[in-house]
Amino acid sequence: MVSGWVWTPPGNSSVPAALTVATYGSDLLVIKYPVIPWLAISVLGWVFGRHLIRYAAGLSTISGRKVLWMCGGLSLVLFVIVRGLNGYGNMFLPRVGSSWQQWLHVSKYPPSLIFYTLELGILFLCLAFLRNLELRIGVRENGPFYVFGQTAMFFYIAHRLAFEVSATWFGLRDIDGLGATYGVSAVALLLLYPACLWYRRVKAAHPKSVLKYL
Repeated sequence: MVSGWVWTPPGNSSVPAALTVATYGSDLLVIKYPVIPWLAISVLGWVFGRHLIRYAAGLSTISGRKVLWMCGGLSLVLFVIVRGLNGYGNMFLPRVGSSWQQWLHVSKYPPSLIFYTLELGILFLCLAFLRNLELRIGVRENGPFYVFGQTAMFFYIAHRLAFEVSATWFGLRDIDGLGATYGVSAVALLLLYPACLWYRRVKAAHPKSVLKYL
């Protein structure tokens, strides 16, 4: 609803629209990651981090795991409700059928309410499960989740460059099905793991440099 106050359909865009949606003006300027929707996700992560600090200090009785389980469940329930109503919250991708593909075909550019609730709901539940697993097996210094988590931005940039270069310059875009996608993704993880290990060492050796943000 708020987006309706600052944005009108493409062709009559404005500067405020550039902060809330993925396109501004003509095709000469395409904003893939509008500020306000993605900043909200960053702030959510910051708030959760502050809660973990408060819990560790004994200032809260609700553990991070409970927060994740509750938020994950509530997010997915909200997703089902909003996607089912098929009105506000779908942005440019309302359901045109009842297949599972239509339910999961949500708008990321720009991010919609159904995108938030689906993706964050799944993420919250996965994090809660991994937290339970961590309590059983402990923290492994070179565990893949630990390494990728500590080098998240580096991993994102590296994998994006690898996929975009191969797709654009070597003609590998849309050449096979879902199975090939999963296979290539698995290979990319294996190749990027040692690169992320290396970058983590470099970042640890320069704790006050700009590298800490990557």
